[in-house]
Amino acid sequence: MALVSNYRAMPMLLKVVVALGLAAPIVASASVVSRLSDTVAWGSGQSSDMSLFVELFVVVVAASPLCISAFFMIKRQKLSRAFFLGSWGLLCFSPFFFTAVQQEMEAFWLEFAFNIFLGLILGAYLFLNSNVIEYFRR
Repeated sequence: MALVSNYRAMPMLLKVVVALGLAAPIVASASVVSRLSDTVAWGSGQSSDMSLFVELFVVVVAASPLCISAFFMIKRQKLSRAFFLGSWGLLCFSPFFFTAVQQEMEAFWLEFAFNIFLGLILGAYLFLNSNVIEYFRR
């Protein structure tokens, strides 16, 4: 019951950030699964299919800390904001381990730069917004 009251006390934009964190494993997995279904439909071979399953595992593992940190934000844990940003960075860097990204590195850099920029904006909001600071002080 305390989680619900904590969630209700959050500033609106912080609720969106928490929802983003809670949904991160699902959204990241869906992107890999959509690539997996495209690859299977084109019949590109077993080795690439296996690498996509490995990518799915890596994405779920990389996105899980973001989900956990969002849960800690609801519980008002002091380090949850820093944990959220570190988890965001981990998720941003995780595609570097994928063979598909290594083959198309030029196209990936723009997406990577956007995700890092978005993480900086989220970090500024989490640590500089007076409503968020007040939420974590209570």
